[in-house]
Amino acid sequence: MIILVIVPSVHAESDHFDLALWNYGFSFGNSKGINGIRINTIDEGLECVNGLNLTLWKPKDNPDAVINGMALGIVGPQAGSAINGIAVGLVGVEGGKINGISAAPVGIASDEVNGLGISGIGIASDRVNGISLALIGIACDKLSGFSFGGIGVACDDFAGIGIGGVGIATSDAKGFLFGGIGTVCDDLDGVACGLVGVAGNDIKGFLFGGVGVAADRIEGICLSGIAFGCEEMHGLCIVGIGAGADKFNGVALTTCGLKCHDLTGFGVGGYTRVKGVQKGVTIGILNHANELHGFQIGVINIARNNSLLTRVLPIINMNI
Repeated sequence: MIILVIVPSVHAESDHFDLALWNYGFSFGNSKGINGIRINTIDEGLECVNGLNLTLWKPKDNPDAVINGMALGIVGPQAGSAINGIAVGLVGVEGGKINGISAAPVGIASDEVNGLGISGIGIASDRVNGISLALIGIACDKLSGFSFGGIGVACDDFAGIGIGGVGIATSDAKGFLFGGIGTVCDDLDGVACGLVGVAGNDIKGFLFGGVGVAADRIEGICLSGIAFGCEEMHGLCIVGIGAGADKFNGVALTTCGLKCHDLTGFGVGGYTRVKGVQKGVTIGILNHANELHGFQIGVINIARNNSLLTRVLPIINMNI
């Protein structure tokens, strides 16, 4: 035999009545929790729901609330501790931790999002692990997994794949970054692409900038449509028009100009200018090095550390 126990509440701050047996069943109103289905207008002081929690309007303070199962809200569900399962709000979703699937037309805000997060406008969190999709943007401290922001993605630490319709900005990144206009990062291990450009401090991996690339230090491969500039480059650099760096170690190829302070390796440009020490080979129409230890091949070759008779030579110049 099934017994339905009706338990009305007379507390002003928690008006509710339950159709439940040993706290299993249905709860209507602002109860502390239920194992089953709970329907309330405005949540305040919620503790724990195992099952379905439906909130009709914007919740108030629920700092210790835990919802295990499904959290639905016309304005938005909110649990200060955690939502484990599925959280859907017609406006937004809030939680200390959201573990599972969360979706809202406006935004998702939490301390931590684990799983799948989908937002019409944006996602803001201290930490995001999993898949995060937002039509406008994503902002967080740490992001791991796959993220897409219609306008952009911004975070401190990034690991995974990030795509920003306009751009991506991050401090420390490991993985693949693509910005529709540009990508900006302090430290990168991986791949960074920007249809306009890529800018960073210390980058290891592969870089592509449709217009240009600028960084303090690069180790790897760099491709740029028009211009490239950095303090120190190690690896392969291919630039459509011009490239400049304090130090080039590796291979640098450009159609118009190649300027650097020191070059070790191989450089090609219509005009190559090494203001310091060149160790290796440069090829260009005009090659100019203050201190040459290698070869220059071009129409005019200038090595200022050579003797007066061999300082300026056509076709080839050398100093071993």
